[in-house]
Formats: sequence, structure tokens, C-alpha cells
Amino acid sequence: MSSVFTSRITKDIDITHDAPNKAVIRKLAPRHLEAAAKESQRESLEYMRQMGPAFLREVQALTADDEKAKKAGETGAIAAAKARDPLLTFDKATLVAKGLVSWTYDAKVDAASIEDLDEETLDLLAREILRLTKPALFAESPIESEDAQVKG
Repeated sequence: MSSVFTSRITKDIDITHDAPNKAVIRKLAPRHLEAAAKESQRESLEYMRQMGPAFLREVQALTADDEKAKKAGETGAIAAAKARDPLLTFDKATLVAKGLVSWTYDAKVDAASIEDLDEETLDLLAREILRLTKPALFAESPIESEDAQVKG
């Protein structure tokens, strides 16, 4: 499984909620991971713009509280949410578009099929692709995190 080329690092996964279907996923290159993060940020900014200035002030207040908590050595609400679910900082559709190699469904793996996926399948595929790419994000303890960084 070890290679310096991310496209050569693949994993077979079961679509657990739709057995016996399976998928083959691949590890993402840094530029793909960055694209997924940027798309998530773009969507968040667009959402905030639509919500208006009052919502933006609330978000800024939360972020300020988060920064104060970090400086005080505490984990803020936003940091805690991201730690619980690392997928929150990435766009799921982008992760799947870049990391899904094949599947056992009769539909081709293409943008239209990925766009048509139900939420449960999109979440499963995106989470497994991110886990393969950045296992340290899913570690339960600091020791597991260090081990995952060394292996990943």
C-alpha cells in the first residue's frame, strides 16, 4: 500500500447501508485536499453573505470566544466540533469527485452520479476518503494521532 504517488494508494470499502455494493477509493493528493477545503470555505462564505450582517457579527463573536478559549488553554466550541468531525472543514462532493475510483453500481463514476448520491452514501465515501488521506484527523488520542501521522 505504500507509495509516494497518492493515486496508487487505494482501498476497497463496503457501502455498508447498501450491501453488497462496494467502492474503490484512493488517497488524495495535497492539491485535491486543498480544493475540498477551499470549496467548503467558499460555500461557508456564500452562506454567511446570504444570512446578512447580523449573522456575520454572531459568527465573529463565536470565533472571538473560540480564540480567547484557545489562548486560555481551553478548547472552543468551533475547535471542538472540528475535532469531533474532521469532515466539517471539507466539501464532501469534492472529496468524492477526487477520491472515488470505481463502484459496483451500474452508473458511471462521474460528476452527475456524484451529484445524485444520497446524503448517507456521500458522507460515507467522503469520510473514508478523508480517513485514507489524513488518518491523523480521526485519531482518538494524541498517541494515535502521532502514529497515524507517521504512517500517513
